[in-house]
Amino acid sequence: MKAHYRFFERAQSTAHTPPNRNTVASTITADMVVQVLVDGKDPATLPVTTFDNGIAMINTESCAALGYDLAAVKQAFDGKCSSVLETTTQQNFN
Repeated sequence: MKAHYRFFERAQSTAHTPPNRNTVASTITADMVVQVLVDGKDPATLPVTTFDNGIAMINTESCAALGYDLAAVKQAFDGKCSSVLETTTQQNFN
């Protein structure tokens, strides 16, 4: 058992829902944080983790603001997820 799980055992013991992609992603992220902050690893040496299924959400406004071609971004996700959906910002945070 990895050391950081001790901190999450209590929270997990009260959870009544089965694991989903969000909890899996959170666990992977927590593992990476521990590797950097506790084990002293260089973040640049950690592998990029992707899922082979799921949905990629692309914010079309952010995509355009960054100067990316939406079609090229969608194509970059080809084969890496089950579908690519477009979204726009739903709330103004100003």
